[in-house]
Amino acid sequence: MTDLTTLASFKAYAGVVISTDDAAIQNLITAYSGFVRTYCNRDFSVQSYSRRFDGRNNARQTVPQYPIQSVTAVTIDAQSIAPQATFGAVGYRYDDTTVMVDGYRFTKGNANILIAWTAGYPVVPPDLAQAVNEVVGLRYALRDKQGWSSKALAGETVSLITKDMPSSVQTILKNYRAVVSL
Repeated sequence: MTDLTTLASFKAYAGVVISTDDAAIQNLITAYSGFVRTYCNRDFSVQSYSRRFDGRNNARQTVPQYPIQSVTAVTIDAQSIAPQATFGAVGYRYDDTTVMVDGYRFTKGNANILIAWTAGYPVVPPDLAQAVNEVVGLRYALRDKQGWSSKALAGETVSLITKDMPSSVQTILKNYRAVVSL
């Protein structure tokens, strides 16, 4: 799995100039890249997938990993479907999230549809990388305050963020989150 940000990107964001914590920061980047993948219920790097789906007697099948970069095979009830030669011709076509067929239906059945595709982002979207930077920055800043929620000192109280992630990160990730398992 590829990290969703880089050490250099994080250090530029956080203004970290020393290198003594590079290993710890890199571990946080890897851990929180995984956290974001799990939270979003999907991967983001370009990979090949092959999956069977239950046909629902429609002309569209949404795939769980996107954006689709290419589709290499569509099979309905063991019949191979060719890609469309031109838009509207018989065959399959696709957009970022969905494979569509013209002249066919994804007939009703259990695991009777097979789609093979390549999906993911060739380059991590900047807002996704920034979300990881923000979570890593928060955890890096709070690394010596594990278990704290607030601290009072000289009549002043400091409250710490105790949520899994800041609201700004949730706002970014909601655009990438696959909320329904397909």
